[in-house]
Amino acid sequence: REFEREPEISRWQVPFHEAAHAVLGEVFGLRVKSLRVLSGGDGTAKIATATHLSVPDQIALCMVGWVGAELGGYPHPSPDCHEITSDQLSAECLAMCVLDSEHTDADEFAIRTMPREGAQKARELISKHKIRGSMRLPKHCYERAS
Repeated sequence: REFEREPEISRWQVPFHEAAHAVLGEVFGLRVKSLRVLSGGDGTAKIATATHLSVPDQIALCMVGWVGAELGGYPHPSPDCHEITSDQLSAECLAMCVLDSEHTDADEFAIRTMPREGAQKARELISKHKIRGSMRLPKHCYERAS
C-alpha cells in the first residue's frame, strides 16, 4: 500500500526540506544559488555541483531534506516506505555507482541502507548548525517566486 501524504502536511514539509538542502550545501562549502518554495507545495534548492565531495557526503546532501522536514515537525514517510522521492532515488543511484556492476544480495542491501546512513550523517551535520531551533541560511539564498 502506498503512503498517501495529506496535502497540508506536504505543503509545510517543503520549506524545511528545501532549507535543509541549502544549509547542508553551505556546510559543505557549496554555492547555494537559490531556494524556492511555492505555495502549492513544491520547491527547489539550486546548489552548485557536489561531485568533488565523497559519496557518503553526496548521499547526505541528497537525504538531508528528509531530516529538515523531520526537524520542522513534518516528517516524510520512512526511507523504507514504498514512496520513493527523487532525493532517495539520487542517493540510491550514487550508492550503485560505488558498487560493482554485478550486484549481489549484499550490494542490494547496501543500496537500500546507504540512503538511511546518509540521512543519519545529514542529521548529525545539521544538528551542529542550528541556532535556537532554526537552521542558518544566508540571505542570498532566498528567491522570491513571482
